[in-house]
Amino acid sequence: MIALYLFAFGVLWIFMHSLEEPSTSVGSTLMMILICYSFVSALFFITSGSSSVIQRPYTLCKVITAIVMNVLSICVATFGLIMLAIEFVAFEHHSDEYSWSNLSGMLLLHFTLLSTIVELMLTIILVGWFKSSLKQEDYNQESSSPSEISLSETSITP
Repeated sequence: MIALYLFAFGVLWIFMHSLEEPSTSVGSTLMMILICYSFVSALFFITSGSSSVIQRPYTLCKVITAIVMNVLSICVATFGLIMLAIEFVAFEHHSDEYSWSNLSGMLLLHFTLLSTIVELMLTIILVGWFKSSLKQEDYNQESSSPSEISLSETSITP
């Protein structure tokens, strides 16, 4: 759900960039980085969230995929936090001018930062859960394709 918020923030950043006044602009490069980050982070967080939902049979491959995708999401979120900190400095530089673009940009930056922090915390918790499940569970090493599962469930023993 948070990834959808980040995607919506990316759309709002596009509108903000198109309506921004040139005199109070923070720069086209910084805005494009924010737009790209919003869409890329939403993509990574949706992918890691969908790989974190593991259905039976539990296989080692599914758990490792979930861990890898969540670690990649942590990397993207960490990059986002660094980039958002740079954006705060850029918006603060223009904060003495009270224009609607600066105020709305700062508000949108706060919401993007809050969503990134929440997503980072959730992915760190999920990685911890999956790492602890690797130590506790015995996973099925076989493939989990539907055809193999249905064949193994319908086999008749004499």
